Amino acid sequence: MTLQSNYTTLEAPRLRKLSDDQVERLHHASLEILEHTGVRLFEPQALELLKKKGIQVEDGNRVYIPAGLVEWALSVAPKRTVLCDRHGRRVMPLERNNVFYGPGSDCPNVIDVRTGERRRGTLQDIVEASTICDSLTNIDFLMSFCIASDLPQDTADRHQMRAMLMNSTKPNG
Repeated sequence: MTLQSNYTTLEAPRLRKLSDDQVERLHHASLEILEHTGVRLFEPQALELLKKKGIQVEDGNRVYIPAGLVEWALSVAPKRTVLCDRHGRRVMPLERNNVFYGPGSDCPNVIDVRTGERRRGTLQDIVEASTICDSLTNIDFLMSFCIASDLPQDTADRHQMRAMLMNSTKPNG
């Protein structure tokens, strides 16, 4: 299969905010937080899997992930993956310094394109944004653009994903 995309590869000099030492210190601080402070995990299947592997879980869903497990996971994680569009075309090689563009997500408010007024986002806004983004060649992937306030919030994410899938062939997130 051929790789089709308009992504940018940053092979030239680029702005870098953190030194190698700062990146390493940030990584070690993250490991410290995961192991000693823990994180809340809300996915029941993931919680069960970790419990079965002997990972410490407290208060129902606070997970303490040992640094060694994180380092192991990073060492076996793929260094490259490619996202496909709905036609199966390989369009987003996620590796090294590749840069891809897409709209933001989960904004509670939008500017109504017809009235110019600020208002709460709706499912129709997501439908329209998905349709527009699908036709823009400089947009590589979609996100939900806004939160559909006109839906029950316990199921809104599923309706938002459906709207993106039904109105674009680009990778959705």
